[in-house]
Amino acid sequence: MPKILVVDDAEEIRKLVSYSLRAAGYDTVLAASGAEALSVVENEPPDLMVLDVMMPGMSGFDVLRTLRTRFAHLDVPVILLTAKSELGDKAQGFEYGAEDYVTKPFAPRELAMRVAAHLRVRDERLRLREQAQADALTGIANRRLLMERTAQELSSAQRHEQELSLVLWDIDHFKHINDTYGHPCGDVILRDLARGIASQVRREDPLGRYGGEEFVLLMPLTPPAEALVTADRIRAGIYAREFVYEGERVHVSVSAGVAGYPRDGVQTVDELVQLADKRMYVAKHLGRNRVIGPEAAGETPGEAAA
Repeated sequence: MPKILVVDDAEEIRKLVSYSLRAAGYDTVLAASGAEALSVVENEPPDLMVLDVMMPGMSGFDVLRTLRTRFAHLDVPVILLTAKSELGDKAQGFEYGAEDYVTKPFAPRELAMRVAAHLRVRDERLRLREQAQADALTGIANRRLLMERTAQELSSAQRHEQELSLVLWDIDHFKHINDTYGHPCGDVILRDLARGIASQVRREDPLGRYGGEEFVLLMPLTPPAEALVTADRIRAGIYAREFVYEGERVHVSVSAGVAGYPRDGVQTVDELVQLADKRMYVAKHLGRNRVIGPEAAGETPGEAAA
């Protein structure tokens, strides 16, 4: 059910808008001020916002401007709702990034229809964006999208002093697999591994193809020790599985490295990925088919990034 954030300093308007949208089948979250609205966006991003313009302290225009700068990565359509109907006010709203403008008093049915229209446009926009940011072979996130999500999650972890882990897998002897069985076999293995990993992790944990035979899993709110357990369980499942391609049995194993914030003292996305990559290569040198985290690498907290 789409979630609509209703922002208005007048309680009766908030309740009226909420009642109208709930009757149309939407879930609503209410905010009485601009600051409260931005807090909601930060913690539970809505699918659309109905925003009053004339509010004390932080106006709707201020909220809209902040939304489009601080939360530029979010696709949240905004419908301005206000008694101001001058052309200049509307132009200012559109200039700051509003999708629509509804004047008070409003017709509840019309507002619900406008919400539905903008949600349809948003859904189509997200669908096209996902297609452009998906890895063509495996269907999971491509490297660009993966790094964007990693930057967002690391920034959030730093702001809220939360834990974050990143796992980087690499298929062992993948060149040998391609040379022996052919690249189509390698492609089948890559697709199967992507589906297999995705089926064993939380839906909110971004998974993507980082390189040719490398996969990255991002785990917000997860310490490295816990991420290592998950990564090793997935590794063991891959090793135990029998891949069959055109009658040929292909044995596959993976090596992985785990790094985390703030445990490892990393401050940037590059540092986080490079540290996981470094530990993955330690796993390779120790014999492959294993997962290496901070403790296994013999590092104390913060030492790796020092």
